[in-house]
Amino acid sequence: IFSIFLVFCFVAPEPKMAELRMRVLEARDLPIMDRSSKLTDAYVEVRFADYLSRTSICRRTLSPVWNHSCSYEVRDLETLQVEPLEMKVFDYDVFSRDDLIGVVVVDLNMILAEANSSLGPAWFPIFDTMHGLRGELLLSVRVKYFTQ
Repeated sequence: IFSIFLVFCFVAPEPKMAELRMRVLEARDLPIMDRSSKLTDAYVEVRFADYLSRTSICRRTLSPVWNHSCSYEVRDLETLQVEPLEMKVFDYDVFSRDDLIGVVVVDLNMILAEANSSLGPAWFPIFDTMHGLRGELLLSVRVKYFTQ
């Protein structure tokens, strides 16, 4: 007589410690990136740790409005302290590589120090190392903690 023993290993997922919620609302005073139209086809890439989100492309405007929301589950609170939140603003191009307009970097430690763990909506300068200030980005960021 043969006995078959089935052993099931269940590995519980790591509990999420917090959720980082981001909203990319709009931009203003973007530079002209298309010489023929004198406008820009802008979108934003939102990066945090290994997470990436992208807004839609707002065509032919220097003041795009996205109202883009995204969130990231944080399993290690140290990640909030170490990893910056980075928004790269691009100009979309059909026939060539998209052009980087500039970057906004948010140190989340300034949010973690706030009583309600949120920031904004607030305007942040879009900066490029070669061209300097390239407009402003309206963002809101919130950290929501979960109890164990």
